[in-house]
Amino acid sequence: MALVEPRERLFDLRRDKSSGWEKPYKPALLLAFLDLIERGEFPPDCVSLTDDLVRRYRDYLAVVGGEGDRAGIGYPFWHLAGDELWSLRDRAGNELYVRGRTASQSPSVRAIRKQLGRAAFDAGLSAHLREPLDRDPLREAVIGRYFSRRPGEGAEVREVHRAFFAEGRIAAKDAPAGTGPEAARSAAFARLVKRVYDYRCAAFGLCIRLRHGGREDAIVDACHLVPFHHSGNDHPSNGMALSKDDHWALDQHLISPSLEGAELRWRDSPSLDPRFKGHRQLLDLQNRVVLLPPERAFQPAPEAVRWRRERLLGAERS
Repeated sequence: MALVEPRERLFDLRRDKSSGWEKPYKPALLLAFLDLIERGEFPPDCVSLTDDLVRRYRDYLAVVGGEGDRAGIGYPFWHLAGDELWSLRDRAGNELYVRGRTASQSPSVRAIRKQLGRAAFDAGLSAHLREPLDRDPLREAVIGRYFSRRPGEGAEVREVHRAFFAEGRIAAKDAPAGTGPEAARSAAFARLVKRVYDYRCAAFGLCIRLRHGGREDAIVDACHLVPFHHSGNDHPSNGMALSKDDHWALDQHLISPSLEGAELRWRDSPSLDPRFKGHRQLLDLQNRVVLLPPERAFQPAPEAVRWRRERLLGAERS
């Protein structure tokens, strides 16, 4: 898709004009998303209602909001699905935003998080969000179209963006040489998965974080349940935070999460032998409850869990 098409779509957002002017909520939210994608907080195909996004939205609204413009993030997050920039689905895969039935609702952040199972940007828009050289034109399109009501407003919005990346953080366009789109995608997935699991291993609960200057390291890895080369899916519901040893064991089909009734529990491969010291820790994992993130939207998707369980069963039969 040519870049002109998503730019035209961003130019035509439906917005509340009940106060005599177009409300800034939707474009402010889009700018917040662009910033967090550029910083590596979100994979470009993922729509997540995180606390970082809430704070970033408020940063922009503090600059562009007029008197009485105080809508919470739930309002534009819900209604941008009506502009078809992203889709919102529950855990069963059903559309949450349905014209003529649920479109008039304005759920709270808590209600959206409780219902939300899978949210994703439109595929065409996502393709451009992956490209650092495309994100700047999209940002400028939003600023130029919606933030020119008063003199200097566009410059104020750009300063909010500039200041965000001047706080000791490295923007994607300033990343070290040799960092390409694939590395940026992988890093974004890792940051988000580790954060939603609170840097805690979903198997044994190990949590160690170290800070080195502006960098932060954690003992956990972010792993895909269904490998990216197989699924192309970087949503956190296709991920899990595990220690490096447990990550390796998962990839070798020695352990797997398994849906047991309404709970996710760990299952071991029969190839593990209690007579070997190195096997005993993994055997101790059998039937333990998986340590999940609190937000349901980030918890492992049933189809991803099934994929892993099938590989464990396949390894058992071989």
